[in-house]
Amino acid sequence: MSFLDSKFYRVADFLSFIVFINLIWVASLFTIVLFLPCTFALFRASRAMIVDSDNRAIYRS
Repeated sequence: MSFLDSKFYRVADFLSFIVFINLIWVASLFTIVLFLPCTFALFRASRAMIVDSDNRAIYRS
């Protein structure tokens, strides 16, 4: 019985490790998908901005 218990716990540890790795992967993918439009919008806003001689920002349409 002891051998079966140890084998079960080994399989459970392995499955929990796989679930943990998948959670990290999904969280990183979610973060990339969430912040990619934000960074793209900031990049477009910074390219559309021109600073004139009085250090005022003028936005191109």
